[in-house]
Amino acid sequence: MARILVACEFSGIVRDAFKARGHDAWSCDLIPSADGSNRHIIGDVRDVMLWGWDMLFVAHPPCTRLCNSGVRWLSVPPPGRTLRMAWVT
Repeated sequence: MARILVACEFSGIVRDAFKARGHDAWSCDLIPSADGSNRHIIGDVRDVMLWGWDMLFVAHPPCTRLCNSGVRWLSVPPPGRTLRMAWVT
């Protein structure tokens, strides 16, 4: 069993996948976990990344920040949304 930190994750999906395989898996993000898990650290991952994690450090921002598919909405928002909403996570 490895101690795994999944950084920049609030959904718990990746954390729970490792936990289901018997690992001591934790997630960390600036916001609370979407599933209310007690295996989630609220805070800056830089403050916890040296806590003796054994195996893996995964950092991934929200998917909306990883692709260009929605870039057209950054100057003209989609119907029912404002520009501010497009720029706020």
